[in-house]
Amino acid sequence: MNKIIALLIFLACSSANSMQQFAFLGIEPIGPTALKLKTLPNSRIFNFSHTIDGYSVNCRKTKLLVWGIPKNISSATPQIGAVTLIDIEKKKIIKSLRTGRGIMSIDYLTTTNAAQILMGYSTVMNLTDGSLKYLTPDEENKLIFEQCENFDGKQFLK
Repeated sequence: MNKIIALLIFLACSSANSMQQFAFLGIEPIGPTALKLKTLPNSRIFNFSHTIDGYSVNCRKTKLLVWGIPKNISSATPQIGAVTLIDIEKKKIIKSLRTGRGIMSIDYLTTTNAAQILMGYSTVMNLTDGSLKYLTPDEENKLIFEQCENFDGKQFLK
């Protein structure tokens, strides 16, 4: 009987220690092209091939979009921007791409797993794979945006 109780106590303690709870704690800028994603149980530093002119986290704290201007830009190239989609829970870059225009703002949508990227014309990014879709004015008028209380690391605009 004592062996069974000891075994149950051991199993309860070891399973409690092995279960690490995930928590988003915020974002810490580290220079013009890097940031630290602060999470529990550990954090991660991301270095980008573009400046950080802004970032935005969705209300569920599962996705992070970081945008700016590419570090290496040709003077023969029209003004371009860059955006990087990060999965916060996996601490992994899903997609990084360049855009034909500079990015002005990003807003997450409530009806789909997507975000509107505003850069002179409206584009929607799929938050699962990072694919882009350009919107017609009628489609843009039907978008419904997330609204949530502000939290540490929610948004930064340069």
